[in-house]
Amino acid sequence: MSKGAMNIFAGELLLLRQNSEGCLILPSGNPVENVYVCGVITELQKNQKGQVTGARVADPTGVFRIYCGKDRAYCAEDLFSMKVPSFVSVYGEISAKVKGGVLEKEIIPESVCEITREERDLWIRGTALATIKRLERSFVVYDESYGIETLGIVEKALSVAESKEISDISSEGDNLDDICDRIMSFIAEISTKKGVLLDELYPVCESRGIKTEAVKKCLEKLLEDGELYLPSGGYVKIL
Repeated sequence: MSKGAMNIFAGELLLLRQNSEGCLILPSGNPVENVYVCGVITELQKNQKGQVTGARVADPTGVFRIYCGKDRAYCAEDLFSMKVPSFVSVYGEISAKVKGGVLEKEIIPESVCEITREERDLWIRGTALATIKRLERSFVVYDESYGIETLGIVEKALSVAESKEISDISSEGDNLDDICDRIMSFIAEISTKKGVLLDELYPVCESRGIKTEAVKKCLEKLLEDGELYLPSGGYVKIL
């Protein structure tokens, strides 16, 4: 990995803004250029020729997009060889542009490597520590809400790294209700106007410690309770 890369969670990437010079900075004043992130591939994005051009990757705090232009064909080839879902590490440069009044960010990768869940969890712990230290050493007096939100992002990530996978749940009791609540929050977090694709929801839940079979049991309950519905196209959406 090149020197100067920042370990950062997807949830904090969403907080990036551009200053008057066009540089991307966090509310803490820290500039962000090169980043090192880890997560789970939830979707491989392809062009009309079927060639991989990028991917959506989820960590426990959110989703980010990586884009492989012509000069990153070698990264696209690496992605093509991976399955969805797969744990990956990504090193690259943050790129941003304003679209529809919204600052959209993506990572232009220099390397994409398949990793294990254990390696992802180690990254989470290291990134959590680095994030807290960054807040403590900030040279900018930032809004208190940013500090609270960032610590919430750290806590959310650590809860996944420290938790055991949920693969077998009963059809009754608090365990099921708690997991359903978590899944509802995941759906709300990553939904578009159409909802969220089931093929994308399953790997996101896997990355946060909930096995697909457990997710399916919860979806059945949530559909029966009228919390969710199934539009066409393989989507699930909150009512």
